[in-house]
Amino acid sequence: MAWAPPRKAVVGALVVLVPVLVVTALAAWWLGLAAAVWVVLGVAAGANVAIASVPPPTRAVALVVLALAGPLGLLTADRPWIAAAVIALTGLVQAPLNQVSRGVAALAPMLVAFGFTAGFPQEPWVALAGTAMGVLTVGVTARALGITKEPEPVGQVDAVVHGLGMAVGAVVALLVADSLDADHAYWMVLVLAVVLQPRGHLTRELARDRLVGTLVGVVIAAAIVLLVPGALAWVLALPCLLLLLAWTLAGDVRRSVIWGVPMIVLTSSSDLVSRADVAAERLLLTGAGVVLALLLAWACDRAVARFAPSFPGGGGTMAG
Repeated sequence: MAWAPPRKAVVGALVVLVPVLVVTALAAWWLGLAAAVWVVLGVAAGANVAIASVPPPTRAVALVVLALAGPLGLLTADRPWIAAAVIALTGLVQAPLNQVSRGVAALAPMLVAFGFTAGFPQEPWVALAGTAMGVLTVGVTARALGITKEPEPVGQVDAVVHGLGMAVGAVVALLVADSLDADHAYWMVLVLAVVLQPRGHLTRELARDRLVGTLVGVVIAAAIVLLVPGALAWVLALPCLLLLLAWTLAGDVRRSVIWGVPMIVLTSSSDLVSRADVAAERLLLTGAGVVLALLLAWACDRAVARFAPSFPGGGGTMAG
């Protein structure tokens, strides 16, 4: 699996990164550090929809879902069952969106989980403003530079089954982490979003390279969180963000999300250096997320194989 993105994509990512850094700095100055974190998360979550050539209604729905996911997670932080309903909805909405183009709001469940379990004080409107600023910044910049990619629609049955699987998996991950009182349960949901893709057998094929990259990124990020001062951890998140943007511009969702994992971890975890149990806890959540994703992949594959023949054209596959 190639790790270096094309040169043209790197140049484009550098150009996009400049306004992202400016907006992040403005958010930190205007609304505080929490807003800056949400800006970066908004960039990561919105990068795919920013460049996908999808109809305006689809783009609008994806942007609204991404912008509201984090604030709704914050609002339900003390109400796990309501949070579970919200995260289930962000999983289900993947079905109609993926039928237009894959992955345009794939990280929405993670944003809900992050708001639910992040643990640092903030107002929901700060999360809304920060996420919206991040999503809009990468979107406007990509449009201004003429950076687009063709839509990658998913078959109806695949999309619906994946949406149901993501909803179930995200709810299970959220409630299990809440019952264990895990401070950063969004890791499990993040890994679930990375690994679980429409059509289970494709997920298992992608796992051979996707899981290695994801787990390596998680180990590196956990080690940095444990050993490196918070400010430096933020600096180290920049090359991960650059690679995330570069692979997104190159149209490679798989690798863009792989680099998004350590970027999100470093951005959101730089205040946890003093906790010696961080690395072990997060590696455990990562492993649990992988196992859950593969089990759901198997179940989704069986469901698609059973129902796709009844829907002509509805069982199209989606490669990562």
